[in-house]
Amino acid sequence: MTEISSTLDITPNPRILRALGQIPFDSWQCIAELMDNSIDAFLRTYNDGTEILEKRINVSWSSTAVAVEDRCLEISDNAPGMPLSSLQDSVRAGYSGNDPRDNLGLFGMGYNIATARMGEKTIILSGVKGSEYWEGVEIDFSVLEAGGEYKVPIVRETKRRNEHGTKIKITKLKADAYADLKTKGPQIRQILSSIYSQILQRYDIRIMIQGNSLSPKQHCIWSSERYVTLRGLGTIGAVHNLDIVLGVSLFDIKRYQYLTTEKEDEVLQAESETGNLPDGIVRRNKKVTGWIGIQRFADPDDYGLDFIRNGRKILAGEKSLFYYQNVVTQQKELEYPTELGTTVGGRIVGEIHVDHLMPTYQKNDFVRSDQSWLEVVEVLRGSGPILPKKRTAMGYDGINDSPIGMLIRGYQRANTGTKCLFAPNQRSKEWYRKFIRGDSDYLTDEKWFEAAREEDRSRADRGTGGTPPPDPGPDTSDDPSEYGPPDTGSTGTTPAPTPTPTTPVIAPVPPPDPMADLISRSTEKTAGSGSYGYEGCINPFNINIWEITSGIIGNTGEGEPCQFFFSRMEGNFFYNPQHSFLRMFHTSPMELLQVYLTRQYALRDRLTDEGRLFTSLIRSNCPEMKIELGNVQARAREIFGGIRDAAPQLLRLRELEVIEYLHESSSIVEQTAEKLLSNSTLLTKFQTRDTGSIEVLLSVPLFALIELVQKFPEEWFDEKYFQSPYQNISLKNEGSTLRLRQSSLERIIGFLKDALRVVQDQSSSMTKDELAHCEQSLKLLEKEII
Repeated sequence: MTEISSTLDITPNPRILRALGQIPFDSWQCIAELMDNSIDAFLRTYNDGTEILEKRINVSWSSTAVAVEDRCLEISDNAPGMPLSSLQDSVRAGYSGNDPRDNLGLFGMGYNIATARMGEKTIILSGVKGSEYWEGVEIDFSVLEAGGEYKVPIVRETKRRNEHGTKIKITKLKADAYADLKTKGPQIRQILSSIYSQILQRYDIRIMIQGNSLSPKQHCIWSSERYVTLRGLGTIGAVHNLDIVLGVSLFDIKRYQYLTTEKEDEVLQAESETGNLPDGIVRRNKKVTGWIGIQRFADPDDYGLDFIRNGRKILAGEKSLFYYQNVVTQQKELEYPTELGTTVGGRIVGEIHVDHLMPTYQKNDFVRSDQSWLEVVEVLRGSGPILPKKRTAMGYDGINDSPIGMLIRGYQRANTGTKCLFAPNQRSKEWYRKFIRGDSDYLTDEKWFEAAREEDRSRADRGTGGTPPPDPGPDTSDDPSEYGPPDTGSTGTTPAPTPTPTTPVIAPVPPPDPMADLISRSTEKTAGSGSYGYEGCINPFNINIWEITSGIIGNTGEGEPCQFFFSRMEGNFFYNPQHSFLRMFHTSPMELLQVYLTRQYALRDRLTDEGRLFTSLIRSNCPEMKIELGNVQARAREIFGGIRDAAPQLLRLRELEVIEYLHESSSIVEQTAEKLLSNSTLLTKFQTRDTGSIEVLLSVPLFALIELVQKFPEEWFDEKYFQSPYQNISLKNEGSTLRLRQSSLERIIGFLKDALRVVQDQSSSMTKDELAHCEQSLKLLEKEII
């Protein structure tokens, strides 16, 4: 009878190591995985007090000049290093000596996956201070497969006794891995700069990639002192600091997961009986820290939240928290950015530290089904929808006052000015590039804020540029001899001879500097000044733009509408907004500037087709002149969104009148009821005219909003929502008062109807002139809204 052993040897075949190389890791992830172990080693020195001067990690790979078989990837550090016994454990597949709560190198598999993904052969050497050798192992997958065993040779290299650290050399690079390194070097540096930003900022560790130091990616956000004010919500700061304690949970180190509620109850019961937690079970504080804030520019892609674990960025620019997931349908609905999201983009960014969360094995996400992740999501974006209309429709009471909820409510609109804390976006992005380069003039938000204030001033004077003071002319005089005929001695006597005076020597007066004179009478337009180039331009000109505030440009008549001074790579452009040409023609100062630039670029770059150059300059520098239906529609929807949000509050005191008025139109009732089908409580209130039914204004069709403005103008005008006067018009003649009030109302209603026409145009049937007319109505509406 054959004897059956009580155990089985299930050591995997060495081919498992080769299979690890098929796990989907990008090259930057492989490098980061190997760097994580170096960073962990450095971070341990902070805890045990070990001092290492000039801490560094160096990553390099061979150039194409090196023979294919000799090309390699090397990662080295000058951390304390480790003895051979510790190094042996670190390269064993599946081994992890790290407590996964507090380290970056979460898995023992990480080293094996990274090295197997990049090449066929790896040598890892480590050395401690005072030892004679670098000691390590050589792993060659082809040799391991041939031998069928997990046995690798030990290798040694002599070193100086004061040297220490770890070196990894991967050879026999895979073709696709090397192609990645060769073609994506800049992108790899950019990604690693981003994910290690906190490490680079907090600790004095220098990381070199192909001889280039990584620099932390800084967020260009508004100062924490800036804020906006929203009706009903008060002031909302541009930065929200986070310090949220979620409590303590039990974590299983071996299984790499939090305990379920049922299992946690069992373990706590056992602890109460024995006085100790089971082996491998630890308590873990769960805390969310960091900040969420508003970027100084908007972008369709460059925004979102960074989630950071132990200093390493796991999620970068995460946007999933800007969606609401319907608990009934499980469908995700975008809540930010909704208006102008595809063209202007979003501005909410943040750095959120969640050291207690466990990432996936690729360290590019968290386990989203884990209760701890769901807790973090809820404290950041709250329960239920954020936007009032959807929140009411889903039956949620009150406002969503979560950190993300408040920022979305306060900064969802992209209207330029301090009201939305938004400067003209094209210029904001140009300044952001200077911020990235470390230009001291652009590190604070002063230029952005001044540009937003300029937009306020422009809106306040309705685009006229202000009325300059009248020219007083020469000083007046009561002495008639200064302006009458010369005295010829009318008494008939011969005038006494005039003595010949001695002619004084007068030094010649230098001619005035015309540019300096204009600067003294101008205000620089911060939002407009900056780089101006054509499409594909390598060295754009820097242009300072000045608006004349007194006098004229030139010295005859009303002068000229503009003047341009240019020297080398810099120009100064002056324009007079009061000049008849700019007041009577559609041509803008920006268009005139492009004319001057066309000539300068044609001369410098020897471009002969000035017409083509001019159109290229217009496309590059004057995006606001482009009329696109989608952009105009987005602006119109944004205006209606603001009116809709304000309607319940403005009309609340007249709730019964408003609801009765809505019920006079079967079309309004039907369309509103259809949108309330998912909110039966509010639907019932609307049908029975109960208190609280005013909230249905968040669901009425757009044309109904226009009718409500027209029906109840006294609740909207006189700077309650629109600046235009209505009740404030009060003349002695009652008929005149009524006519002027009606004229003021019809003006706004006309603009709103143009906006509605744009929104309803689904077939792009509007001509350019019609679209331009509607766009002008939107501009005037935007200036009217408080």
